[in-house]
Amino acid sequence: VRATIAGMATGFVPTNALAAGNMLEELLERHRLYDRAVAAACALKAAQAQADEPIAAEARARLQGILLEAARFNPALSPGVWRHCPDGGVIQRADGRPGAAIRPGSIVMVSILSALRDNPDGTQLIFGWGPHSCMGSRIALEQIVETFAALLSQPGLARSRGKFGWMQR
Repeated sequence: VRATIAGMATGFVPTNALAAGNMLEELLERHRLYDRAVAAACALKAAQAQADEPIAAEARARLQGILLEAARFNPALSPGVWRHCPDGGVIQRADGRPGAAIRPGSIVMVSILSALRDNPDGTQLIFGWGPHSCMGSRIALEQIVETFAALLSQPGLARSRGKFGWMQR
């Protein structure tokens, strides 16, 4: 338990920073999505100031949905993750029919970026799936949503122009 908690705590900083940075990049490129995020963040902060829990919960859910939509276009695990297939297998097509065969012992790239772009309702893939689900996803989402709520609700917030107006890695 201690090792898991320590691993999650140390993993939150780089993973959440990467995920939130990718979300911010998408918000800055998609002006309507950015405007919706600002409106949701302002509604959340206003509801929190008024201690109006039902309105705050609705605004938080709206902001979370917007951020997950941004993450769908630019996931932290982009383009995907490598997996070892000791027993091999068959890749299933979207229509359910069998597709390409995977030889036993192969290493495959699971393209999360492609899967998220193909399935607009599949934002749960951002945090893995099944036995590969992120056990810290709820904590990560809370941290990211609250960070964006604080940032995007700032009055007069505007993107910097010129040389310093672009995110760099």
